[in-house]
Amino acid sequence: MGATRVDLRLAAAKGELDVNPVIFEACQSVPYGGVLFLLPFLLAQGLLTYRTYYPQRERGYYSFDMAILTVSFMYLCRNKNH
Repeated sequence: MGATRVDLRLAAAKGELDVNPVIFEACQSVPYGGVLFLLPFLLAQGLLTYRTYYPQRERGYYSFDMAILTVSFMYLCRNKNH
């Protein structure tokens, strides 16, 4: 999906696009879509409670929350690529 809508990506890279329009496309199924239902459960169980112990994290390109969620979803999908 990352290689689609090249014209919009090019306009965003040049700064000519303020907001990328959301386009929904029909599909039959989403692989590992059920894993997304676990997000509220993971948050309720304290997935992001590291903030109370480590309030100040170094800033980076990706937020630390996003890294934690990505690794969690990779584990739940049993993705062996690290």
